[in-house]
Amino acid sequence: MSTRYTRSLPAGSTADPAVPRPAPRRDIAVFLLVAFAGNWLLWTPVVLGWLPSGPGLVGTDATPVALAISATSMFTPALGVLVATRRLRRPASLPGATGLTSPCPRGRLIGYCALALALFPAINLGTLAAGSLLGLYKADLTGLSGLREALDIAPGTPVLWPALATAAVLFLVGVPLMVGEEWGWRGYLEPRLQPLGLLPMVLISGLIWGLWHLPVAFLGDREPLLWLPAYVVDCTLSGALLCWLRLRTHSIWPAVVGHAAISGFPGAVITVWLHDMDRPFDAFAVEVLGGWVSWVLKAAVLLVIVAVGGFRPWSPPVPARPGTGVCP
Repeated sequence: MSTRYTRSLPAGSTADPAVPRPAPRRDIAVFLLVAFAGNWLLWTPVVLGWLPSGPGLVGTDATPVALAISATSMFTPALGVLVATRRLRRPASLPGATGLTSPCPRGRLIGYCALALALFPAINLGTLAAGSLLGLYKADLTGLSGLREALDIAPGTPVLWPALATAAVLFLVGVPLMVGEEWGWRGYLEPRLQPLGLLPMVLISGLIWGLWHLPVAFLGDREPLLWLPAYVVDCTLSGALLCWLRLRTHSIWPAVVGHAAISGFPGAVITVWLHDMDRPFDAFAVEVLGGWVSWVLKAAVLLVIVAVGGFRPWSPPVPARPGTGVCP
């Protein structure tokens, strides 16, 4: 039987009003059980080698079957939210308590969505630029041999419109898929970890998110023992940035946009698309999803955000008079 919580907290509080203190361990455990069990069950055929995982489509590591598994698995965190809130503890307003709706002004919300759309591609391009300076990556910006190889476009054939169309599909298809993940991780899990404190919330949620992604390490020609810890580190850093977007807006939508830029376009393909086919690159160094160069850049961005006090949860202005609207 579910319990409905309506306890209120002071304006500007970091915690979800539907979340009891201390952190609700049983709620979290049920959510994680559903999210992990569903995800690993779907990925079992790939992890055990029963299904081929590569070479992938349009520069990714995933075959059509693996992409279908990946897309389906992204909804397992959302399923975890539904099970946990229906069977254990149901907020008075599930959309409001999990960031689907927000008291954040529309302009601020759109602004942070735009910031997310710019930030993660900038980190991606910065990773490749730094890799080039370090001699770890060679881009081909004239012949675009990597892009032509990924999209199977012959030399001399126009590449702009096929590339733009593919990029649009990767991003636009990615957005609704990321809702399934972000509703679970940033919408449900992180507020329930907030009673532990901001730093533990960021570190624990990032670690959990990384562990949930571990089946991805078995895609393509990657060495799982190398990429398993790499994904944990990368998800902790990327998750911290997505958590920051959530805190600053009380909404999951900027994190959804940011996640689509990480796992869709450009994050999933930009390293392959821009590289010189005659110069193989070290994926562990410059891959924007797990490469150590990207860790340095993401950590630097996080340090700047912390230095300017950006991890303070957004507090809406106090209404001038009662009845004008109160934000959590």
